[in-house]
Amino acid sequence: VRTSALRDTVHWAPTLDPEVLKLATNDIVRESNVHTLMHCWVVAAVVRDKLRAGLGRLKSAPITAGAAGAADPGADALRAALRRAVEEAHTVAALDAGAVGEAVELARTLVAEDSRSETAVLLLMRALDATGRAADALRAGHDYRRRLADETGLDPSRTLGEQERAIAGRMAVHAARMRQDLAGLFEQRARTLGLVRYALERARRLEVV
Repeated sequence: VRTSALRDTVHWAPTLDPEVLKLATNDIVRESNVHTLMHCWVVAAVVRDKLRAGLGRLKSAPITAGAAGAADPGADALRAALRRAVEEAHTVAALDAGAVGEAVELARTLVAEDSRSETAVLLLMRALDATGRAADALRAGHDYRRRLADETGLDPSRTLGEQERAIAGRMAVHAARMRQDLAGLFEQRARTLGLVRYALERARRLEVV
């Protein structure tokens, strides 16, 4: 029960403890056979593992047969599209979980299977950039742009250009920081050499005296 007072008037109002309400909500969710994760930092790794397991089941599933015993092209095409979507989601989940090396290999496989897939190229660029290989990421985008133009005469979407500019911008910032660090090292070395020269000169003077 909540009480409040204003100008000597006391108000009584029923209320629910928010913690009790939270626990009751969780009980309802569990009774509905829904599993929840209370800590978001583990979600990416769990999603990656679930997608990996689902992809394994898709790869091992038998080929669909029609009523006459022949293969069903429509069902097989649908399963192939589903497998592709799961593979792309698996790559994203690996990136989100910090498994950048695994993400690079998954993205390379996607590009090898469909070299015209911009989604696969974007994932590869993102994975390479996450491993510190920004130049390789830009090269992958450039190769896709040239390949698409040669094979289809089309240009990639605006998203590819935006990702290229973002990666190039981070490279420029990193290069500027490296130049500053090198300049600081050279300045420190110059000061150290000056101190050494000063110490040697003092030693010579002491020897002469």
